[in-house]
Amino acid sequence: MPVDSSTDSLAARVKVLEAVLDSLLSTLVLRGIVNRAEVDHILAECEGHLRGGTANAAALAQLNAVREDVAAHLRAAQGAPGDDHGH
Repeated sequence: MPVDSSTDSLAARVKVLEAVLDSLLSTLVLRGIVNRAEVDHILAECEGHLRGGTANAAALAQLNAVREDVAAHLRAAQGAPGDDHGH
């Protein structure tokens, strides 16, 4: 079924790009190239662009997932235990 195949392929590509983005942002922070506040600012700018365009709730939810993933990667890389509030 070509539709399922292309849908699966697209979903896989999105997952890969999300993982690359999470890793890239985390690495930039850990290497001191940007700080956590700058990453938050980048993600806030992305949210502004999404809200200004034709974004739907799913797109904004995915952006929030990226925020949470980056925070989790940083906590894990720094050896800091997480809490239920993402701090």
